[in-house]
Amino acid sequence: MPVNELSKNFVDLIERFNASLDAAHMSAWSVNLANGEVWRNDTYDKIFGYSERVHDWNKQKLLSHIVERDRERVNNIFEEAKNLPAFSVECRIRKVNDPNESWVQIQGRCTFSKEGEPTFLVGVIRDITDIKRAQQTLIQTAKMSSLGEMAKGIAHEINNPLAIISLKTELLEKRILSGKYDTQRIVAELANIRKTTERISNITMQLQKLSRYNESDKMSMVAVPDLIENTLSLCRENFVLQGIDLEVDCRVVEELECRPEQISHILISLLSNAVDAIQSLPTRWIKLGVHCDNAIVLISVMDSGLGIPEEIASQMMTPFYTTKDVGKGTGLGLSQSCQIAESYAGSLYYDASQANTCFVLSLPLRQFTGKAHGF
Repeated sequence: MPVNELSKNFVDLIERFNASLDAAHMSAWSVNLANGEVWRNDTYDKIFGYSERVHDWNKQKLLSHIVERDRERVNNIFEEAKNLPAFSVECRIRKVNDPNESWVQIQGRCTFSKEGEPTFLVGVIRDITDIKRAQQTLIQTAKMSSLGEMAKGIAHEINNPLAIISLKTELLEKRILSGKYDTQRIVAELANIRKTTERISNITMQLQKLSRYNESDKMSMVAVPDLIENTLSLCRENFVLQGIDLEVDCRVVEELECRPEQISHILISLLSNAVDAIQSLPTRWIKLGVHCDNAIVLISVMDSGLGIPEEIASQMMTPFYTTKDVGKGTGLGLSQSCQIAESYAGSLYYDASQANTCFVLSLPLRQFTGKAHGF
């Protein structure tokens, strides 16, 4: 085949390749580790909001588009890329002349010279903003579904202390009007009322946080026992109403770096699934265990069920897969819980080695924040 025809075929192939990437909102890229220069196709510039091709792309320009709270994490992953077979990271960016945040997924790996020295980072970057927005809608749906299933218990959790407050207030009023009252006793009763209102306030606050959280929230340090207790404040009464024994064994006192509402969402989803699964069993109990193993927090939710059939276990983490009746489940709880756990470099898995049905949430106490360096 003539050289000119080979060249034309090669150019056509490149054009088709670029058109395919453009259609998928994806761009190929590479970073020269010697000087930080970035090679990319035209779609790369479009992803960052440029209408025309930009000159002199480099690592710093790339990082400048990544929102500040994600920038160090991405830079650290780039720095560690030479020690990984491949990497994949999702982060928020700001496009040119767009005040709103967008999402991209960056995937790649490091290449090496014959001498074993790192030479380039190569990979693809994809605009996943629409996917993230759809996921957020689905997460909200699953979250509200889980809370809806426990609404009766939450109502009792609030109504019971309200009844206590009403009764104590009525008794105090009668004693004061009768002129026969003990000041110290009234002070003690008022303290009980205050404590009860704080309990209600905590429940409503946890509900508000759980219903509003999103992935843009900053991570914080939270004591694991507090995280567990705040979660159970939303659903403990539900177990009582349904005659389910709840046993909690928390052996961790350390703090966990996380978005607390996300972890609560996972636990409520697991607990809700357990409640549904054992409804018809003669013996109904749920055990929540928490322990730490080499800076990894392991939270297990075990119920009195005798396990899950292999054909169901192999599919249950898949989005929209559910064994619940129509209208009683979205099929999103486990799959989304898995995604949240993985975003923390953790995992959620079914422990088939246990005699009873058991799910385990594994999370590192701290998120990776290694020191960043330039290329």
